[in-house]
Amino acid sequence: MSRFERWIRAEPIATGLRELADVRAKDVSGFMRENFSPNAVVSRARAWRNGYRENYIDTDSIQPLYDALLTIGLLSYAMAWSIEIRHLRAIQELRRLQEEQQKQQAQQQQQQTEHH
Repeated sequence: MSRFERWIRAEPIATGLRELADVRAKDVSGFMRENFSPNAVVSRARAWRNGYRENYIDTDSIQPLYDALLTIGLLSYAMAWSIEIRHLRAIQELRRLQEEQQKQQAQQQQQQTEHH
C-alpha cells in the first residue's frame, strides 16, 4: 500500500500530510507517477465506491443523504462564488465612485464659497 493510499483510507489528515511532507523533492515525480496515474486513480475510485457501498448503502444508512446534501451545498456555493465576487467588486467600485463624487462636490462648494 502506497503512502497516498494510506492517506486516503480515513487515517487522520495530519498523518497523511506528515507523510506527504516526507517526500523529497527528487522523489516527487515518481510519487506523482505512482499515485496519480490514470490506472491508480481509477482503482482508488473503485475501491472507495465499493467501500462506501458496503459501509453505507448496503446497511441502509442515512449517511448517503447527508453526503448528497453536503455535496449539493458545496457545489452551489462554489458555482455562485464568481457571481458573488463580481457583485462585491461592483459594490466596492460604486462606493469608490460615490466618495469621489462627494469629494468633487465638496471642492465645488468650497470654491463657490471662496468666490462669494
